[in-house]
Amino acid sequence: MAQQKKITFSRIVLVLIVASILVICGLSIKDMLTSPAERLQMAVKALNDKEYKKAERAFLIVSDQGDTEQQLSASYYLAQLYHKGAEGFTANAQKAAIFYEKAGMLGLPEAQYQLALMYDTGDKIPENRGKALLWMNEAAKQGMPEALYSLGVWVERGYMGEPVPMDKVIALYEAAAVQGHKNAMTSLVGIFNLGYGKVPQNIEKAVYWKNRLEELNKKK
Repeated sequence: MAQQKKITFSRIVLVLIVASILVICGLSIKDMLTSPAERLQMAVKALNDKEYKKAERAFLIVSDQGDTEQQLSASYYLAQLYHKGAEGFTANAQKAAIFYEKAGMLGLPEAQYQLALMYDTGDKIPENRGKALLWMNEAAKQGMPEALYSLGVWVERGYMGEPVPMDKVIALYEAAAVQGHKNAMTSLVGIFNLGYGKVPQNIEKAVYWKNRLEELNKKK
């Protein structure tokens, strides 16, 4: 009987310890029984229902506990929520940068691109051209049209030093243009139409990109 009471008491103590840990971590028994995949779905639903604090809490848990893909999704959702803010939910650029970087480290080009823009403009975080270039390069390496074009603009403006390597600028614009990026096409038309620096005039290429641009505009 005494041994049985001792075992029961030990179990009670163990339950209390586990409960205390859950309280400290801000988790419930339900939290422990919900899978990261289920929680991610719940978080997205809460976000769509404009229950922003509920969504934030769920996304935060998944960003730490899910598999790589789930952490990536949760981190990007959090970054956007903190970046844009919402009714009753205050924007926080510092937190947005943290979660853009987390998603960027996991390989998401959209997060890498947004983080690059934040560092480039000093969007409520300290301006840092080195970090801006680093993250824009990462997004461009994955073939993201917006990143390829933006990196081309930055190179053309001398972000990487002088003289401007126009062969690299053109390569970046062309890589974006073949994916349908209109601003990249416009830039190529301007460069080839009259020539630019050491780039000779090339009417054939100028006409080619002008026609591609017009075709895209007609599809609207």
